[in-house]
Amino acid sequence: MKKLFIFDFDGTLFNTIGQLVNNMNQALMIHDFPELTLNEYKLAVGGNLNQVISNVLKSNNNEENLKKVKESYLEIIKDYEDNITRPFDDIEETLTYLQENNIQLAINSNRYTYSIEGYVNKYLKNINFIDIQGHNPPNPSKPDAYGINQILNKTMLNKEDVVYVGDSPTDIQTAKNAGIDCIIVTWGYADYDAMDDEYILTRISKPSQLKKLIL
Repeated sequence: MKKLFIFDFDGTLFNTIGQLVNNMNQALMIHDFPELTLNEYKLAVGGNLNQVISNVLKSNNNEENLKKVKESYLEIIKDYEDNITRPFDDIEETLTYLQENNIQLAINSNRYTYSIEGYVNKYLKNINFIDIQGHNPPNPSKPDAYGINQILNKTMLNKEDVVYVGDSPTDIQTAKNAGIDCIIVTWGYADYDAMDDEYILTRISKPSQLKKLIL
C-alpha cells in the first residue's frame, strides 16, 4: 500500500484551463498575437510558465516576445478575481478519504507555489498537505525531480511507498526521474491516446478510484 500520494495541480486536482485561456489570450491581444482556442491551450500546458508561453506563441516565440507576454500575463493575474477555477468533482471527498486512512498528501506542480497555496487555502482548507512544491525559480521545474525530492526529504518513506498522480507526459517523466511510481488521471488536458503506458501503474478516470489503490 502506498503511504504518500504526491499530486500534480493543474489538470489533476484543479480545473484551471478556463482562467488560463481568458488571461493568456488577453496578454496575447495586448501584443497583437493570435488568440488560441481551448483545445490549443490543452496541447500547450504541462511545462513551467515560460514553456507554456513559448508553446502559446508558436511561430512568434522568441526571447523578447516571451518576456513581454509573460510580464503582461503576470500583471493581469495579479488583480484577477478567479471565479472559474475549482477542484475537479470528487477531489475533496477523495483527498479526505485518503487523509482519514492515514495516507500522506503533497503537491508538486509547475505552477508557482504562492498560486497553489491560494487555491488550496480557499477550496481545500481541510486537507493537510505535508508539503506544496510549486515552481520557485531558480529551482528547476518538472520533469526535474527537484520538487519530489524536496517532499521526500520531509518524510522517512522509501520510494516504493510513494506514488505521483498526474495527467501529462511531463508527470510521467517526473515520476521516472524521481524513481517513484506514477498514476495517470484522464480527466485532465493531455492526449491520452498518445501517452506511453509502459511506466505508469494505471490510468484512472474518476478520483474515487484512488480509494481502491490504498486497500
